[in-house]
This record gives sequence, C-alpha cells and structure tokens, in this order.
Amino acid sequence: MPACLLFSATVTALYVINMPQLLYLSGQLSKREFLLLANRFYASVEKLSQVARPGERTFSVDNQAVLYAPDPELFTYTNTWWGTPSVEQVRLLAEKDYRYLIIPVFFQKSYLAALSRERKMDLLHEDKHFLLYRLTPS
Repeated sequence: MPACLLFSATVTALYVINMPQLLYLSGQLSKREFLLLANRFYASVEKLSQVARPGERTFSVDNQAVLYAPDPELFTYTNTWWGTPSVEQVRLLAEKDYRYLIIPVFFQKSYLAALSRERKMDLLHEDKHFLLYRLTPS
C-alpha cells in the first residue's frame, strides 16, 4: 500500500510541477510555446527580437533573459527589490543611448515619471509580467 501511494504521489507531482515540460517532450508544444508557458521573461524579449535592429541597446529591469536577446552584449539588466527605480538605475538609463526599456508591469508609473522628461516612450509590448518600450529623445 505505501508503495502505491508513493508512486501515485510521484506521478501527480511530475504532472503538476512539470506540465510545460511534459507537453513539450510529448510534442504537444513547440519550442516557442514552451518558452512562453514556462518562462515569464521570454515574451517581452521575443518581441524585442522582432523589432530591434543591430546595434540598438536595451535596458531591462528584473528581466534577465540575456540569452534570448537579439544582441546579448547590448542587453543591460538590473534587479530591484522594492518596486521603485533606484537613482543608480535612472543614471544608467540616462548615461547610454538605450533604445528599448523592459520593465515589470508594476514599475510602470515610477519609471515613466523618471524618464518622461528626457525620453519619449512608445509601448511596443505588454504581457502580464513585463512592458517593452521604445525610447526616443524628447
């Protein structure tokens, strides 16, 4: 009896915890669908890959999907823990000619306020986790 319980608990855990992996391995999801389902960072960087041209810089907050970026060397990311941009992050944005900005959805108002005087921001993508903006000088 304990062996049956252990086996069923293991199968249930695999089914619930790794559903995207099981669907991908069984051929029910494409690689793109798997990444969109299993990786909350992917959708905004996928859109970035569609619109960015060679040589354009991206500044990202809390999205570390460097490997999926169109040019990883021009993809700068930083992490925050308190929900507002730090002075250092805003300085970094002003220092270099970043063309794109990826921010968490809940950061929108604080980053827009900090940047609206210096840059025009056009929303290119929005999902439940991140926003992607194109930045142009005001």
